[in-house]
Amino acid sequence: MDNTQKGKRSLVRDIAGVFTGNIAAMGAVLLTNIVLSRGLGPSNYGILTSLLAVLMVSVSIVQLGINRSAVFHLGQQVIPRRTTISSVYTLWAITSLAGILISTVSVLVIRNPNFNSLMVVSALLIIPFILGNLYNSGIFLGLEEIRYSNMLHYLPAYLTLILSLIFVWVFKLGVTGAITASLISALTAFVVATRHLKREFEIIIPAPREAIWSVGRLGVVYAISHMLLQLNYKADVLMLQKMRPASEVGFYSIGVSITEQLWLIPFTIGLVLLSRTANDTDNTGAAQRTALLLRIGVMLGVAGSIVLWLLAPLLVPLVFGKPYIASVPIIQAILPGIVIFIIFRLLESHLAGMGKPYLAIWALVPSLLLNIGLNLWLIPRYGAIGSAWATNVSYALATVVYVAIYLRTMKTTLSELFVPGRQDIEKAMRMWKERKKKR
Repeated sequence: MDNTQKGKRSLVRDIAGVFTGNIAAMGAVLLTNIVLSRGLGPSNYGILTSLLAVLMVSVSIVQLGINRSAVFHLGQQVIPRRTTISSVYTLWAITSLAGILISTVSVLVIRNPNFNSLMVVSALLIIPFILGNLYNSGIFLGLEEIRYSNMLHYLPAYLTLILSLIFVWVFKLGVTGAITASLISALTAFVVATRHLKREFEIIIPAPREAIWSVGRLGVVYAISHMLLQLNYKADVLMLQKMRPASEVGFYSIGVSITEQLWLIPFTIGLVLLSRTANDTDNTGAAQRTALLLRIGVMLGVAGSIVLWLLAPLLVPLVFGKPYIASVPIIQAILPGIVIFIIFRLLESHLAGMGKPYLAIWALVPSLLLNIGLNLWLIPRYGAIGSAWATNVSYALATVVYVAIYLRTMKTTLSELFVPGRQDIEKAMRMWKERKKKR
């Protein structure tokens, strides 16, 4: 039985499984945000968000795209799988040290007076396990063990929720307690995943130099793309914390975290597409599958954004409390960009699975430059709302450029990509029936 047949038969099942796991993770993240926002208050929540944003940007720099390179190498079996996994773990040790160093320098340069030594040290210790979980997730995707990759999303989320309740609400440890909860959660997930891999593969550190070079070389290209993506995500928060009060950063962070839940479905689809494309040899069938899933993802995103726009004025004060009512206009302002970027995320997952991460760079560089320029202009005038507008425009630019790149690369047309037809229903029904047979 070939990979194509396996991919077609299990596509809906895998998407459904990942979606269910991500719903669970999303619920845990939402509850954690409620616990932390209410337990810390707007100012301390803004401090927490600012510190974690520094860490995530540093992680995006040092992670070297190893997770996605692992997917491609394991899926295509470029080198023996045991050697690939050993290479990933060797690179994990190197990048963890680099991440801690870069984050330390970044904190010293920023000189945020709200950061104290204990919270900074606790945050730095999270970096190796964030990286480890990213890399292990890529390994599981390359092995098509999507269930275990999925576990690395929901397990830390639930542990963080439980520990945040204990450390922030029971023991009143504040920002440091929230960071400690994240540290223990990431460590636990890493240990569970690594023990599972060691049952099947002998992990040898250091791996052969040629294997490390093969994984790392492709990974660097993935990393550049991922870094630009993360900078597009985090540039607004980093600039807000330098130009506006911490409370406004907190309001903005709540708004963004809520609207980004609309990415749950495209993230789910993209995760499975990445794994399937890396293990697939039928490019034509993969393109048709991507187009169908793109149309479904966009329609669901539009529907979800309308519901969220209408319900935000009621839900935000109810869930987060009246002090966070200022997050409502931010949510409503940023929704168009969030929906538009669904297109980018799905198409990028397809081409990344084909080993073409460099194509995203052509879209993300101008988008990032525009994002920074607009934030510099709009934040002093309009605050967090101005940052939301900047995000919308930059996301739209990245999407338009990447659609053009995708059409040229896959030799398809706009109508084939976006216009639904009768075959959509037929394909969806066929995939659903195949999933039921698999049960």
